[in-house]
Amino acid sequence: MFELLGPRLDRGHACFEAVQYRLRFLGTVDVSNEFPITIDEEMIRIVQEYVDYIESRVEDHGAQIVGIEDWLSLAKLGLRLEAGGTADCILYYPAEHRVQVLDLKTGAGKLVQAIANDQGR
Repeated sequence: MFELLGPRLDRGHACFEAVQYRLRFLGTVDVSNEFPITIDEEMIRIVQEYVDYIESRVEDHGAQIVGIEDWLSLAKLGLRLEAGGTADCILYYPAEHRVQVLDLKTGAGKLVQAIANDQGR
C-alpha cells in the first residue's frame, strides 16, 4: 500500500470528516490532526459539491447510501497486486443492480485527475 503522510493527507482527512458530519449528522467534527488544518471557504465548497452530488443521486436517481468510509478489498478477484482501500461513499442503485464507489479528492487546492493519479495502479 502507499504510505502518504503530511499536510495534504491531513487536509483530505479533515475534509472527508466534514463530509461524514454532513452525511451522518454526527454532531461535532473532530479535525485534530498532526498538522493544523483550517476549514476555509474552499473546503466548505468542496464538501458541499460532494454532498450535493450524493444527494442528487439519492433523490433523483433512487440510489441508496450503503457505506460511508468502508474498507473494500479486491482480494477475492485474484489480482496479482494488493488492491483495495477505503471507499468514501458507496451508493447502490437497486433498480439497476449497480454499485457506485465515490472517492473524495481535495487536491489541496489543485485539480486532481483520476487518470494517472498516484493512487491508481
